[in-house]
Amino acid sequence: MVIFFEKRIRTLLLTGFLCAIVNSQFFCQSVNACSPSVMDDKYYGKISGFPSDEITTVISDEKGNIYVGTEDAGLIVIPAMSGTSEDHNVHKWTQVDIAKNLSVNAIHSLWIDKFKTLWIGTAGGLNHISIDSLFSVGEKFFASDGLKDNICLALVQKPDSSTMWIGTSRGLVEKGMGFKSYTLSDGLASDYIQSLGVDGQSNLWIGTSNGLVQLSQSGFENIALDKDNPQLSCWVNDIALYPFDSEVFINKLKITFNQMCDGIKDRCKQLAPDPEKNEEFYNVIKLFRDDFFDTCHNMPFVIATSNGLYAENNSRNGFFKAKDGWFTAAAVNLNGNGYAASKELNIGSLKNNTFEGYNLKNIIQNNLMKIVEEIKANQDLNQIIGSFTPEMQKLILGDKEEIELFMEKITLKNTVSSMCFSPLGQLWVAIKGGGLFRFRPIFVNHDSAVHAVMNYKQFSPATLTENLKPGLKLETPKVVYPDNPEIRTAIKYVATSLPEATDLWIGKWSELSDKDCEKVARFLGQWSFESCIFKLTKVLPENPYVVIPLGDY
Repeated sequence: MVIFFEKRIRTLLLTGFLCAIVNSQFFCQSVNACSPSVMDDKYYGKISGFPSDEITTVISDEKGNIYVGTEDAGLIVIPAMSGTSEDHNVHKWTQVDIAKNLSVNAIHSLWIDKFKTLWIGTAGGLNHISIDSLFSVGEKFFASDGLKDNICLALVQKPDSSTMWIGTSRGLVEKGMGFKSYTLSDGLASDYIQSLGVDGQSNLWIGTSNGLVQLSQSGFENIALDKDNPQLSCWVNDIALYPFDSEVFINKLKITFNQMCDGIKDRCKQLAPDPEKNEEFYNVIKLFRDDFFDTCHNMPFVIATSNGLYAENNSRNGFFKAKDGWFTAAAVNLNGNGYAASKELNIGSLKNNTFEGYNLKNIIQNNLMKIVEEIKANQDLNQIIGSFTPEMQKLILGDKEEIELFMEKITLKNTVSSMCFSPLGQLWVAIKGGGLFRFRPIFVNHDSAVHAVMNYKQFSPATLTENLKPGLKLETPKVVYPDNPEIRTAIKYVATSLPEATDLWIGKWSELSDKDCEKVARFLGQWSFESCIFKLTKVLPENPYVVIPLGDY
């Protein structure tokens, strides 16, 4: 099996930062079995030609397409895998027609519903268009139609409902067939609604300028984040809950863990040369499986406020403060790990109930400085200078002091306004006034499937391997996968290692049927003698692409 990660030129800068952010400490060390991870970033800003630096919100659809809301340039769409071609500097995006699709060009919030409708909360009303036809004319709603206010700051839907909840600067709005408004007089802590979220029990969580509110079947209830100081008032900037669409993936991981364990037990009983060692390995997998699903069961809940970063504790009887400070954005990934960003441009993850942060300001400045230095060192600079944006030309032609002043200016008062994870395992960070960052493209991992087949052939009785092709019978149809150098390299590796394989299956682990997932996972546990299968289970949520040799097994 091969998991892909995109390699880049300017990667060393982010290695330490992102290794901690995406829990990559479990990656394989053997180059023959697993390629070590290489960290990277991609920057979208005006100096590189992006339409805006004023990024207010960012979300991803199920394919990995990124939808970017700005304060001054409307909606911008970055297609999945943009910037992953052989030319790593390729940036692709589409700016949606403001006059046709948007009531104004200032966007505050975005939401994609189960019907593939993109809802857009703007400073001048609520808009929606289909993500399959972004150039079609969408529908628009205003205060005159029933909205409490035209300033739509937050959007959310419950997974089993088509009702849209809208947070505005003048109260909460419920949009079903019509509009219904809720304000301070109905039990809200404040009429200014900055953030919204829905938990696993379909309770609506409302982040206001005066604290956190929960709407359940019994009505509105003000929630004290600090039980020792229940009257504490704080501005709730962002609410991050476990993504509902991850349930299918979590079920897939359960199948993966259980079948790997069963395969390892089979190995211990029958053909393994070292049963004690494999029994020990089985126990490690089992402990990790139990720990992982205990985390998932607790449904991570992260709240970024003006008074600190809060998270729900494991006993689910309240919240604890993970870190003091002013936090502006939060996100939760498929692994159940909470992430947040502070006002000082520190971004990091929650581990063992504590926040481990890294300074994004320095990363932005150092990254942009490296870009400028690489361009200035180009022997053909005079010929290519005209191809850069005016902002980039000023940087290239300026002296070091001028460049440093510019770098300081773009990060001096900027804050992270929004964060999200894409299905491609990438963390997108929107910086109001500083552009958009993408962290952690795809990791290449030459691991278990090829070695499992080789081990199968080596250790199985000859009667089992005669006339068999080295690969698995899969029923899952082939899907479209990204075409980039890393994927081509991985395909070549598998094809060269197992030239007798009838074909290859390339796609995301989550796209395998449950039956095929069981088959592959059990095979890996039964025949692969590499610890890569353990590391594989750690990184699947963030590194979804796999290559599986097909055959008669």
